[in-house]
Amino acid sequence: MQTFPDTQQSVRVEFPVVLIVDNSKVGWQRVSNLIEGVCLPGQIRAATSARDALRKVKKLSPEIVIMDIDIPAREGLGLMKTIRVTYPFIHVVVLTSESSSYYRERCSAEGVDLFFDKATEAHHIPEVIRCLLHETTNN
Repeated sequence: MQTFPDTQQSVRVEFPVVLIVDNSKVGWQRVSNLIEGVCLPGQIRAATSARDALRKVKKLSPEIVIMDIDIPAREGLGLMKTIRVTYPFIHVVVLTSESSSYYRERCSAEGVDLFFDKATEAHHIPEVIRCLLHETTNN
């Protein structure tokens, strides 16, 4: 909440939410650290499982989901598909170590916005998020 001095009223200011889905605490903290310079405090949220992610997607309605498809029980691909079908307005960015051509093609076929290899392409994430947030707030 923000209070404006001329009215002394509290006004809820909504910011686009970025949801990071990674079952590894180190993994989601790394992504959070990468994007904290382009996001506002409280804008970054995390989920550690497909079930947790779906609950948070429903509750928070994030503009962007950055997700690893290598989460327990191989639920990553199913989660990705559910988000794309149920919430087509959400940008889905895959950041994973499962970066073979099979997974790239599968994610592309499911409509993922962007796909990055954790080991070699993670450095692109801050600029990608900056561009997607700019696009989201200007529409």
